[in-house]
Amino acid sequence: MITMRADGADKFMRDFRSASTEVRRAVIREADDTMLHARRVTIQYCPVKSERLRTSYRTRRDTVQLLFDLYTEVKYAPDVVFGTKAHWIYSKKGKVLAWPIRTASGRVSMRAGKAHMAFAWYVRHPGTRARPHLRPGFLNATAGYMDRLKKAVESIKEGGV
Repeated sequence: MITMRADGADKFMRDFRSASTEVRRAVIREADDTMLHARRVTIQYCPVKSERLRTSYRTRRDTVQLLFDLYTEVKYAPDVVFGTKAHWIYSKKGKVLAWPIRTASGRVSMRAGKAHMAFAWYVRHPGTRARPHLRPGFLNATAGYMDRLKKAVESIKEGGV
């Protein structure tokens, strides 16, 4: 989970708490837009094969502290973001692991319309490389966040409030 906390937020929060309702709404609207944009960018940065991971990203906000979270509850998300070391994979409940055999060109080996399969009780997995997409997407989308909040407040104040 990533929590967005911008530089200068403490001073801004003091001003935010004493601001009018219209200013507060404008700030919250801008912050919501920023978080939704951060979610969209993070989804774009997400590895293509992870459709379940892509659709699981959510946002939530705490308007008292003006904190926003971008999170997922998919269990394997840390493995995608940070990668894994080499490890053993064991079959469960006495069953076997099975996967299609691939030829040197990367195609699945077929005979009579059926894939040749390999079976094992356990295998040594070489690990996966890290595919960091959550933090880069979040940082890309939230660049200039405090400036946008200040502009939203100034536009309301100039409007005669």
